[in-house]
Amino acid sequence: MAWFTRILIFSVLSLTFFVGCNTRKQTQGSNLPTDPAATGGPKSEGTVDSGGGNTFNGKPLESYVIKVRELPAFKNKVEALLENQGLQSTRVKSVFDYILDKKTWYLIPGELKKLPSDKIASAVGTDQAALQDFKQVWLNQNIFDEMKEDDQATLLVHELLMGLRLLRFDSAQSECLIVHYGRHSEQFCKTSYSTDLRGKPSDLTDADYAQIRAATKKIVDDSTSFSADDWEDLLGSEGFSTDDTQFIQKSSRKEIQLPDLGKMIEKSKLMKSWPTYGFDFTKFYAANADKFAEGGKLPDMTWTSDARCDFDITISNNTFTVSHEGSTYSSPWTSAIGSLMRQDFFDRKYYHHVNSPTLKLNGVAKPGDDVLMVTLKFANNVLMAAELEKASCTNEACSEYGANVSAYKVLCYMQQDLKIKSKK
Repeated sequence: MAWFTRILIFSVLSLTFFVGCNTRKQTQGSNLPTDPAATGGPKSEGTVDSGGGNTFNGKPLESYVIKVRELPAFKNKVEALLENQGLQSTRVKSVFDYILDKKTWYLIPGELKKLPSDKIASAVGTDQAALQDFKQVWLNQNIFDEMKEDDQATLLVHELLMGLRLLRFDSAQSECLIVHYGRHSEQFCKTSYSTDLRGKPSDLTDADYAQIRAATKKIVDDSTSFSADDWEDLLGSEGFSTDDTQFIQKSSRKEIQLPDLGKMIEKSKLMKSWPTYGFDFTKFYAANADKFAEGGKLPDMTWTSDARCDFDITISNNTFTVSHEGSTYSSPWTSAIGSLMRQDFFDRKYYHHVNSPTLKLNGVAKPGDDVLMVTLKFANNVLMAAELEKASCTNEACSEYGANVSAYKVLCYMQQDLKIKSKK
């Protein structure tokens, strides 16, 4: 189904590009060396390369790089958490794998730049056990080696969650690549999203640190029995969602039956609450192809309705029917209907989204025939917006679809203008 969806500048002179994790362990050690390029240079998602080398205690920094998966605490404790069945083939697992395998981890026998207690929402003074940016994770070996293995594991889980939280400040392209790491082609991310950074690690607030600690505690204590929904619920409730990666809380999900949906439709008609302002997404995409291309960026803009959403919905005898542009599409609908609360990509409001089954022209379809996919968006059980996408059936079971000359996607809203705010 074709749905249109979407640093360490290492220096002891600057706190700007670090986020950290702290313990109460008192330690001794030297300060880390200063990167001579850290006070200047271009915007970067990692260490600025000045063409020189840095050492610590007479050894190149590269000699302190570790494979975090080989740490005993990881093998004995964290690995089992990540093998939880509810985590497999999920976006969260992709992010964790990326942080473990693609970020550079350092184990340094010295002190790290310290973050103030009020910055990390701590009521007590703390020692800096770890620091992380968009590309690297630094662990203070003096602290780490004196920790119990359980505490080491907790610190590693904390760093995984810190990396997940930092996605909101990294570029949209990096977020896309990391969220889909190991699961999908990189081409879509590289051609659809900007490389502009959306912030810096130091933009994290005290609330962010508190939520990361709360989620860490829950995962260490309970995650071996987590379902996929439990992971979504925890991360959603602790604020890990971004504009492009949303974690759905259980409280935002509900199931309804087809008769209930029918009552919601009738209520909307009686209240004359029907989204009649149409927005031709197919045409909009074609007109802005250069802005959707690699390196392009869709600007903040007002999109004025350019079509009329003239459609009707009827529900009878467990059949869901939509009439649109002179054609009637329908399908039986006997299973419970899932309704998810999520933010609308275009008007940024929150609606309960209901996706219809594949609707077939006149109730039947064969390869080459048109099919319709509909998403209904409700607020307080009243229809506020909808999406209608027409495609062509490409196989006998009509379980795969493709575009044809008559394909389209139209968005329907109650308002005449949509304020598009770039999230790229």
